Amino acid sequence: MGGVQINTEKYYYITSGKTHANNVKIYPGVSNKIEEIIKKSTQKNKTDRYQSCDEFKKALENKNYIKHTKSPSSKTSSKKPKQSGSKRSVLFLMILIMGIGILGFLTISKNNQKNENNLDLIQQENEQLKHQVEQAQKEAEASKLAKIKAEKEARLAKIKAEEKARNVDNSNNNSSTVGCIYGDCANGYGTFIYDSGDKYVGEWKDHKRHGQGTYTFGPKSDYAGDIYIGQSKNNAWDGKGTYTWPNGHKYVGKWKDGKQNGFGSYTWPDGDRYAGSWKDDKRHGEGAFYPKNGKKKNQSWDNGEQQ
Repeated sequence: MGGVQINTEKYYYITSGKTHANNVKIYPGVSNKIEEIIKKSTQKNKTDRYQSCDEFKKALENKNYIKHTKSPSSKTSSKKPKQSGSKRSVLFLMILIMGIGILGFLTISKNNQKNENNLDLIQQENEQLKHQVEQAQKEAEASKLAKIKAEKEARLAKIKAEEKARNVDNSNNNSSTVGCIYGDCANGYGTFIYDSGDKYVGEWKDHKRHGQGTYTFGPKSDYAGDIYIGQSKNNAWDGKGTYTWPNGHKYVGKWKDGKQNGFGSYTWPDGDRYAGSWKDDKRHGEGAFYPKNGKKKNQSWDNGEQQ
């Protein structure tokens, strides 16, 4: 056909009227236009094919027949780069996963080591704190024991001093033995003998009876034999105290300015008892009488007179 060189085998498919299922196998790398020419040349219906060689030649001459080594329309060439890219993607993904795994392992190992170091440090600090607490407890216990020992020794010394003060014999009222005969009668604990033979053994403040003590009336006193045991303030009985008479009478209760003031209980030698309010050594206010062999009787008093 006018000098155009056509492969005989390939031309057979074009002129024989047979349609090839896959032109790419016969014409690998041809352009889309050449493939269209081939499809038209192989149509089943003769009227749809080229009607002459001149028409076929003209179609070929008008189109640039450029053979490409790789055609975008080629199924064979398009699969290979896809497979290669897919393999590279899978390989890259595997390497990335392995890298992340190794990095995670190293991070976990580092954190575990750091945690172990922190645990060791915390344990050491706890041991030090425990030792400090134990040491502080021992020191506190030792200090407490020393304080208890000192207080005990002070109490024993005071008891001995009180006992010695009480045992001072002034029964014969020797006038040569008067004043503070033992201890501290200014601010402390001491024994004082008065001219009347009265004796006070107890606490002192500013040279006055002040605090707990025992006052015993001497043989020259109008109240010889009477004894007061209790609290004093500025040389007067004040606070809680017990007063006993040699004949068996007894008062236990509150005192103020050296007299019975407040609530107190008075007991007679026969066992009868009165409990109630007092004012200036007299029953005053509400109270109750308790006979030794009888029932309680409520009473009301006003300056020593029963109402």
